[in-house]
Amino acid sequence: MSDGSITIPKEVHERALLNLGKEYEQTFGFDPLSEGAKETKRLIGKKTYERNLLFWKTRLPTVGASSPPPDMETIARHAICSNAISNMERELKKYRGGK
Repeated sequence: MSDGSITIPKEVHERALLNLGKEYEQTFGFDPLSEGAKETKRLIGKKTYERNLLFWKTRLPTVGASSPPPDMETIARHAICSNAISNMERELKKYRGGK
């Protein structure tokens, strides 16, 4: 029995992460993977987290029963975007008084 998890090859994940990082930098003006990114994001606040959330949601590919079977590139992109969406939603919850 399979638990339904998929192993994304390292090179596919790295390529998808690099491409999304370039799109992010074009949109926000800084590399999300840079050393200063965490501090930058902390300083820019709620509005930027909202923009970040929109950025990742608009790049999240549809993967599911009603869509064609995804290739590994699409799966990697979906995993990266889904993770970023979860992170942004968690950060926004802090601004809204949640934990």
